[in-house]
Amino acid sequence: MSFRRTGHSDDRRRRVLRDELLSPAEDGDDADAKEATSRKRGKAATGNGRSYSTAALANRQPPVTSLIVTGRLSLCLLFLLGLAVIVVLEALYSQVFCIVSPERRTALAALDVESRGSLAAWYGSLLLAAAAGFSVMVYAIRRHRLDDYRARYRVWLWAACIFLAGSAEVATRLDAGLAQLAVNWQGERLRFEHPVWCLIIASVAFGLPAVRLIVEMRRSALAMAGAFFTVAAYVTAVCLRLAVLPAPPRLAAPMVESFCVLVGHLMLLMTVLAYARFVYRQAQGETSAKPRKTAAKPAEAKKAPPASRTKETRGGRSVRVDPSHTPEAAAGKPASAPFTPSPPMEEEESEEVDEEGESQPGERAMSRSERRRLRKQQRKQGSSGH
Repeated sequence: MSFRRTGHSDDRRRRVLRDELLSPAEDGDDADAKEATSRKRGKAATGNGRSYSTAALANRQPPVTSLIVTGRLSLCLLFLLGLAVIVVLEALYSQVFCIVSPERRTALAALDVESRGSLAAWYGSLLLAAAAGFSVMVYAIRRHRLDDYRARYRVWLWAACIFLAGSAEVATRLDAGLAQLAVNWQGERLRFEHPVWCLIIASVAFGLPAVRLIVEMRRSALAMAGAFFTVAAYVTAVCLRLAVLPAPPRLAAPMVESFCVLVGHLMLLMTVLAYARFVYRQAQGETSAKPRKTAAKPAEAKKAPPASRTKETRGGRSVRVDPSHTPEAAAGKPASAPFTPSPPMEEEESEEVDEEGESQPGERAMSRSERRRLRKQQRKQGSSGH
């Protein structure tokens, strides 16, 4: 049994295969499929001069902001992990370093929380350096806010520099070197057992930017809570250093002070992470920014229109006197009151008004309708009197 074969379909397949082999590598699923096929066939993709696969392209690499932790559970786990490291360091100091003999402590100097270059100093420096890095990420996102016309986002660059300086100080204990420089400059021995002046300088240098950062983070409740615990930990450590607060009786004072300082560093990092999460979610549209509340202006009390004054004339007749026709008075001018007939006048007075047709000086002249009504009333009174 024979089948008919045509050469056109075979030529078409050859052309398609040749085009696929000669076409440049594309980004996307097609490129991945071609790469997987070439690997299965054992052919290296060296024709286009590449040494890496398409997964190494820049548009396929995760951005730096992907390091920001966006879940609350992840933040809690990260905090617990950092706290566990602090507990382990303090336990090694109390259970290993403080128990061994003084001759062996030299070999275990890395466990001493008070010495320079210890594990505690390295961990604290690492926490502050991480806070500086995340501050730069906050700056990279925060500078694109639309309503920040005064460029308040620049405070995060200052914060990153301060955190880096703090990281260097924790790792190398620059305060002792600065104290020695002060001794050489003054030419006399200063009291460095309680460096109150160092604390004052540090409070001024770091306190003012800290207040500015707290004002910046006021819209994030999680960041504000972290800032509160950070300040509490640092203040407790300062009070322990100055012997304002006594250390627990069963614990060594250096261990408690080191624990508070490390907790302060950890809470500082968690505060920056919390605000970075807040800014990142706002930038991605996951949370809506609350509109600023403007104080409602109190409604101005409506000015009562000036009341019409009445003026008594002779004979008991009352005449209404309207206020002056000024713009202020015209705006609040009340509707004219209905005319109320005045009590009847004496016959002599009515004749005097009819004959003269003018009022006395200082009085308002009567209109024609008023005079007509007045004469009608006088005639009625005259007819009833007869």
